[in-house]
Amino acid sequence: MGTSIRDKIDLALRRFAGPGADLHEPLFISGHGESGTHLIADCVALSGEFRYVGTYGYRKKGLFDRRYASDTTSHFYRPLEGILTYWSGIEHPWEVAPGQWRMSFPVSSAPVNLEIVRKRYARTGTRLPPPRGRRILDKMPTYVLMTDVIDAAFPDAMHLFVLRDPRAIWRSIMNRFRGLAGDPAFKGYDEFYGDVYLPGWEDVVKRPLEERIAFQVSKTIRIAIDLAERHPSRFFMTRYESLCGDPQAEMSRLGTLLNFTVNPARMRFLKSNIRPATVWQWSDIKSAPLEVPPATFCTIEHLNELAAELGYDQSAVGAPSPDAMSTQLLER
Repeated sequence: MGTSIRDKIDLALRRFAGPGADLHEPLFISGHGESGTHLIADCVALSGEFRYVGTYGYRKKGLFDRRYASDTTSHFYRPLEGILTYWSGIEHPWEVAPGQWRMSFPVSSAPVNLEIVRKRYARTGTRLPPPRGRRILDKMPTYVLMTDVIDAAFPDAMHLFVLRDPRAIWRSIMNRFRGLAGDPAFKGYDEFYGDVYLPGWEDVVKRPLEERIAFQVSKTIRIAIDLAERHPSRFFMTRYESLCGDPQAEMSRLGTLLNFTVNPARMRFLKSNIRPATVWQWSDIKSAPLEVPPATFCTIEHLNELAAELGYDQSAVGAPSPDAMSTQLLER
């Protein structure tokens, strides 16, 4: 069989770009949508030891989003989510059409072409200009649901779950659905955020949006806690509020856990460009602009209980407390 023009071009680009990615201990960042995964990925990428899909100009998100940082002109890479690039077209049961995912958990069957996934990741970043590291970095909130599948492809994969106050995640998603997030291109989803259907979704799918999103947020965090307890040497957590409060300290901790070197100069860049997380009163969701009715407020009160379990102040959203169960998961 002859070599296609496309294959020849790809080979030439790879030779020009130098060696491919190192598939040893790839790092997959996950969380819930609106938990800060893009910001965390940006910060990890600043170590310079990773290689990932990226872009220079149009993507203002994460560290380069005005909501998080004051500097929106930096020329550091902005990583993009790799699920469409690396996991599509491998007979994964979640992909209902090319590029269209309806994610459910647990996975009904494993992808059959994991070797294709490995080969795709091996080419990660070869078309990007240097400098770049060789270790793989990828992020997608729903990778937390794909942990077992990822581990089948990469047995030594490392995972980082971004934990944020579940009430803050809930409000951020509600703002998107209600058109209050300042993003006119976002139209929301039909039933659940990100078209993610978790165990028990049948019981809440007809309930008000506020309840559906609260169910989804809490269920995702519970799944992550279970994974962290089952895989203590490879599945770690980082608190979004901790990174925003003291980025140097949190990145130093993550560097030790995840085996990457923290660049002091770039950590100073983080310290001067990341603002502390916003703290607000949970009771404020009853008033404008969300105006959650009292009856609905009672049905999502379990978010407040989960927040307390995770180490957050029950009245002040986004304010962590050191005295909680989550301290063991976050500081091991």
